[in-house]
Amino acid sequence: MSADVHARTLLGADLWAWQSTLDDGVQRVRLVLRDGRRCDLAVRGAALVLPPPPADNTVRFDLALAATRFGRDANVIGLHLTLGVVREALVQSMVLADQQTWSVHHRLGTGADAAAARALTVLSAELAPALTIRVADFYAASRARIDPDYEPDWDGLAAIVAPPI
Repeated sequence: MSADVHARTLLGADLWAWQSTLDDGVQRVRLVLRDGRRCDLAVRGAALVLPPPPADNTVRFDLALAATRFGRDANVIGLHLTLGVVREALVQSMVLADQQTWSVHHRLGTGADAAAARALTVLSAELAPALTIRVADFYAASRARIDPDYEPDWDGLAAIVAPPI
């Protein structure tokens, strides 16, 4: 490839989440498409042009990768990725506590602490791709409490977890 190309044009599909790195002149892109397909590309001599990432791109990508790993019974990496998203959801709850109390130092509990019990409930499910949907919803609820403009989109994840027949 010698000219930059837009990922949407090259693939003929909507991107849902991705990772992109540049090492030694090679762009490596791992994509999750809205329909659940996944694609890894290496580009040298040009660039694969990606759209602005969604605000939760990293969460989307990690959950898609986790669902895939759970589907292959690679439960350690699946749970590791899933726990990272749960952790991020708990960070959102800590930000909420900060906003509610006007402080970043909390000697006593706040209403936001209920998120800890909800996290344990979410994680009590079987280690399977469907767990990632539960975690996605938990993350979305936590994020929406501090970002009223946040609109979750789990289409790509849903397509991985329950592909159309």
